[in-house]
Amino acid sequence: MDIIDKGIMTQFDETMETLKEKVLQWDIRKEDIWICSYPKTGTNWLLELVWMLVNDLDYEKALSISMNKRCPFLECAAVTKYQIMNSKLTDHPLEFIDPQKFIEMNKAPVSIKTHLPWTCLPSQIQNGTKKSKVLYMTRNPYDTLLSLHHYVTSYFNYRGTIGDSVRDFLSGEGICCYGSYWDHVISYWQRRKLSNLLIVKYEDFHRDLPEMIRKVSTFLEKPITEKELIKLADHLSFEKMKTNPSLKVMDERYFQQKGAYFYRSGKVGSYKEELSKEQIARLKNTTEEKFRCLVDFETV
Repeated sequence: MDIIDKGIMTQFDETMETLKEKVLQWDIRKEDIWICSYPKTGTNWLLELVWMLVNDLDYEKALSISMNKRCPFLECAAVTKYQIMNSKLTDHPLEFIDPQKFIEMNKAPVSIKTHLPWTCLPSQIQNGTKKSKVLYMTRNPYDTLLSLHHYVTSYFNYRGTIGDSVRDFLSGEGICCYGSYWDHVISYWQRRKLSNLLIVKYEDFHRDLPEMIRKVSTFLEKPITEKELIKLADHLSFEKMKTNPSLKVMDERYFQQKGAYFYRSGKVGSYKEELSKEQIARLKNTTEEKFRCLVDFETV
């Protein structure tokens, strides 16, 4: 079923349900690496870091091969189905129309991008049958909401106000097809003690990028020298990420808005400039209520 609200296609429910079932039953490769997150929480920052470490800091490929091919987006066919079906294109890349097949065709380890909650990951990961490494990026709910609002406005011609987005975000349905932000974070945080799961925060990448590079390299068992770290940190700076042509993770030919942007401000706390005090207070109250069950978790 197509759901179109204020100009944005929120999702093809049947396609997503079919995808979830396929993913749950997928006989995965232990060597592949899973980069997970709620949308607009800094996923591609973590993706680029992981890919660079796993691929021996290959800057040439990082600058010339698109993120879609280097780190295929597992739900891409479902999330962009509306755009694909309504485009006049005939040369749809395999990583767009069948990411799972694309992943299987490539040599492991493949860095897999997904926005699925923990409970929708392959059963072999959930039950520990295959201990693939899983990294989860999270971000404070205020900036996540704001980034999502600007993203759907830019890419999907969403015509709702920020107030509409706050309302939908608070409803638990979200303003994208992945449901509640809070439930999503909880699904991973409750498994934080698993040896094959690393949870990182967008805000920590801002505070101390070199330290986060060290943390991720240790988790992936990919040592890095201080000299290599300095160069990689420069490559991962927001300005470099924003201007790197290979990091245009969505094919602009599929989207309604011309000049749509994927990377916006990259700031922490920019929500204070656009959300009202009343909206911030409502988000804060919901966050405190939802995250009451979490131990040692801080948002901002």
